[in-house]
Amino acid sequence: MSALEDLIYGERGRLQNVPTSEAYKKLMDVVIECDEKMREMLASMPELLEQYEKVLDAHDTAYMQSNADYMIEGLRFGILLGLDIAGCPEKPTPAI
Repeated sequence: MSALEDLIYGERGRLQNVPTSEAYKKLMDVVIECDEKMREMLASMPELLEQYEKVLDAHDTAYMQSNADYMIEGLRFGILLGLDIAGCPEKPTPAI
């Protein structure tokens, strides 16, 4: 199957197809443990708990945006590599 077919049929290029590393799982265990402790500590301080939740939401959103930015750049670079391999003399200027 070609790379394009892999993309079309969902074999590649989908976030759910990216395996989660053991290092990531261990780090997430730490995050979850700390989050649970923070929520317990902030339970009696609703204003601080609200701010904590806003920070987490903003951080998660920024993280997802950063991932998208890197994926887009990776795709652009991958296309440029393909053009190089195909022997295309001129490369397009990215429209950032």
